[in-house]
Amino acid sequence: MTCYTAEHRGEPVPGREIAESARLSSADVHRCPPAGRRMLGPLAEADLVD
Repeated sequence: MTCYTAEHRGEPVPGREIAESARLSSADVHRCPPAGRRMLGPLAEADLVD
């Protein structure tokens, strides 16, 4: 899985194969599919979430 960051104006909107968009923290790991669970730890360690 690849994670990207960018400056953005407006609210992100799900589309195509994305069913839902949500702001998550590492406390929300139970809401994520397996790939999302693997990403939340490194993102939290890099201070990109929480």
